[in-house]
Amino acid sequence: MTDNKKIAESEALEKLEQALSSVEGDGEWVLIRTYSKRERSVKVNIENRVASLNLGDSIFEVIIPEETVVQIKDNIKKKIVRSRLPGYLLVCMDIYNKDAVAELRRTNGVIDYAGGMHEPIPLTREELLGILGPIVIKFTSNEVVADDVNPSISVGRSASGDGVEVDFTVGETVIVTSGPFESMDATISDIDVAHERVWVLLSLLGRETPVKLSLQQIMKQKV
Repeated sequence: MTDNKKIAESEALEKLEQALSSVEGDGEWVLIRTYSKRERSVKVNIENRVASLNLGDSIFEVIIPEETVVQIKDNIKKKIVRSRLPGYLLVCMDIYNKDAVAELRRTNGVIDYAGGMHEPIPLTREELLGILGPIVIKFTSNEVVADDVNPSISVGRSASGDGVEVDFTVGETVIVTSGPFESMDATISDIDVAHERVWVLLSLLGRETPVKLSLQQIMKQKV
C-alpha cells in the first residue's frame, strides 16, 4: 500500500470514528440477523417500532453495511450498491435495557441476534471498524474472493479506488469479443481486478499462448 493510500485510509477511519461517536451515546453496536435482500424493509420495521414504542432513548441507530462496487458482467460495466453483510443489520443500542432488547427481537423480519442468541453480544471496536471501515483487500495474483460474495465472483479495487466485482473465474473458458483474436475461445489463467484485465490462454499454431486482454474484451460462453 502506498503512503497516499495509507493516509487516505487513516483519514477515512478517523471520519468514521467521529460519525460513530456522534450517535453512540451509551449504546453498544450489535449485529442482528434478518433475511438476505430484506435488509431495507426490516430496517424500516425497526425504525417504525422504535418510534411507536418510544424506544429512541435505547435504540439509537440502525445501519445496513453497504459498499459501492464496479460490476463488470456480460461486457457491461456499472456501479452497484450491495450489502457487505447480506442478512445482517447493525444496531446501536443500550444492550442493558431488557425491554428494548426484547422488542427489537420481536420486530417483524428480525430472526435473532448474531450467533443465534436471544441476548445481543456487543461488537468490539475492531470488529465494528472491520465491518464499516475501508476495505483492506489481500491480493493473491490481484484476485480475492470475499466471504460475503458468491465464491465465483472476483472482487478487488480498481485503480480509481472503487470496488470491482467481476463475473469471471480463473480456469473459465470465455469468448474473445474484440481485437485480433475476436470469436476465439480462451481460458482465463489470471485476473487482474485492480487494472480490469485478464490473462488468457489461446490456442495459436497448435500451442497455448498467453495473451493479455481487458475485461471488456471477453464474454461468457452461452450455456
